[in-house]
Amino acid sequence: MSLLFFKKSPGCVRQSSAVAQRPSNVPPYSPDLNPIEQAFAKLKAGLRKIDSRTVAGLWDAVGDQLDCFTPQGCVNYLTNARYVPLVRDTL
Repeated sequence: MSLLFFKKSPGCVRQSSAVAQRPSNVPPYSPDLNPIEQAFAKLKAGLRKIDSRTVAGLWDAVGDQLDCFTPQGCVNYLTNARYVPLVRDTL
């Protein structure tokens, strides 16, 4: 269900039907289908395990955690969100 209520108003429906368009419902936002949300979740989980309390230590921890992201892992995030085909020969 879309949160854009104005597109269901009588004036909007009348205008869109005049040009042969139908209002459609936009699916709600889902962080499960957003690959950047999945990557940030992995990054934050790794940072919580390290539990660094200084700015320099945090930056070092971020650098260490970024090494955990492999090209195949990134393709897996995109495949899970259906941004790329399920069968992919080349990276």
